[in-house]
Order: sequence, then structure tokens, then C-alpha cells
Amino acid sequence: PELREVFVKVYSAEKNGYSKRDPASYEFIADDLHKKPDDILFIDDTAANIRAAKTAGLETLLFTSTQDAISKIRQILS
Repeated sequence: PELREVFVKVYSAEKNGYSKRDPASYEFIADDLHKKPDDILFIDDTAANIRAAKTAGLETLLFTSTQDAISKIRQILS
């Protein structure tokens, strides 16, 4: 399925004008969603992007495998 069929909004670093390694990109997203940064879970497979999101206050998950991600998401949601 297309991402837009699954998610309410899809953000692109290229379209937003921010690098994924810039904490301001995640602050922009939180502001646009009218959410506190710590209410957002950011999943990525690049440690530098995870550090930037964490610096902005987001909950983060470094993706290493689907099984690991599912397990960690279940832990976060419980």
C-alpha cells in the first residue's frame, strides 16, 4: 500500500527543508501535528537520525529488525 493510505501525514526531509539529522526537523513535525515531542515515536535505522530525534524530545527506536521493532513497540505501548 501507499504510505498515504496507512498514515495520516507523511513527512519528507526534502519537502520540509530540514535534514533528518537536524533536531529542528522533528520539532517542526511535532508542532505541525500539535503534539508534544515525547508523544511521538520515531523509528529509523540510522543512529544519527535517532540522536537528532531524541535531542528534539521524541521517543525513538533504532530499527534493527522487524521482530525487534515489534517487540519494542509492544513494550512502549504497554
